[in-house]
Amino acid sequence: MFSTPSQPTRSFSSLVTFGIPQLDQSLGGGIERGSVFVIEDTLAADAQPFVSQFLVQGLKTTDYVYVMNTDLPYEYYEENFKRLGVNPDMHVRTGRLKFVDAFSNPYGYEAKIAEYSEPLRDISSSRDANEAIRRAMLHTRGQNIGVRGAVLTMSSIIHAAESIRHVFSFVRQRLAADHYEKWVSLLLIHADAHDPMLIRSIEHLVDGVLRVSQTKRETGEQVIMAEVVHVRGKPELTGNTTYYTVNGGILSPYNQ
Repeated sequence: MFSTPSQPTRSFSSLVTFGIPQLDQSLGGGIERGSVFVIEDTLAADAQPFVSQFLVQGLKTTDYVYVMNTDLPYEYYEENFKRLGVNPDMHVRTGRLKFVDAFSNPYGYEAKIAEYSEPLRDISSSRDANEAIRRAMLHTRGQNIGVRGAVLTMSSIIHAAESIRHVFSFVRQRLAADHYEKWVSLLLIHADAHDPMLIRSIEHLVDGVLRVSQTKRETGEQVIMAEVVHVRGKPELTGNTTYYTVNGGILSPYNQ
């Protein structure tokens, strides 16, 4: 059953959740608004289902959602969001869901959502990238509306940047904006594709890190592990770990 777009209320929770009770509990109830979180994954463990769940949970509640999209065609979101019970087309048309389009039309789908997306042609520019996000969500300013979003992916920005300084500049600008606006942004990074020192430097900048990896349980089953690397101001959460299986892009808690 698809959710329908709803009007935002004038109050919202101070915590943003994934809608996965085990994961939200491991994060101390959720992510505090005004935070920038990194989700790290490796080649064997795709973190995209966690990001999709995070975005869909926003659409199921009162949040407005942005997606800075560099890796996947719009059809991917149509399919996966519908599996999770949300029809993205409706939310795109009402402004609840906005895409920051970092493509140069390689999939031929740009015209389909051109009216509802914010173009971005130079993802190597930290200022242009963050400005595109700001423009996409301009209709939420001064409305006391909760906003959450995801940058998919930071790895694309890292590869496109002319220097590491541009990467750090993007993250710092995102932190400043989200802290001020009380938004929450997830930055997805393919950790094994980059210098470990760069990853560590980014981890020190952001408000929290969730690491997604594949592991083998005592039964021999391969499952996805989500480990809290750190949450700023909540050292007691470090090391909290939960386990999942993925079927058709949908996460299910692993119960041995």
